[in-house]
Amino acid sequence: MKIPVVFLDFYYKDIAEDAVVMEGFYGMYLMTEYLFERGFTRMAYVGSIHAASSIMDRFCGFRRALLEHGIPFRQEWLLEDRDEAGKRKYAGYPGENMKFCRKKAESYCIFS
Repeated sequence: MKIPVVFLDFYYKDIAEDAVVMEGFYGMYLMTEYLFERGFTRMAYVGSIHAASSIMDRFCGFRRALLEHGIPFRQEWLLEDRDEAGKRKYAGYPGENMKFCRKKAESYCIFS
């Protein structure tokens, strides 16, 4: 007998199971649009996009908004927040992340 499995807030494309996820792509797109409306044009994305499908979804929404505003994505503004083992680099979240972003990107940061 097969045991039903439902993933919450993530999914694996290689495993055909049910998943309940938030609308990360559109949510991040709307958040980025909101920032554009407020005059922000230099934004960094904090998150390790290969760590989880939900992080990648949000990153794609962010990139779409940049494209629609003609803002080139700068690779140095993709700020990885995890090491190779998946451990967060900045334990003082969000305070330490904000300090890192101001120093590294000199921009308004979006957290994943």
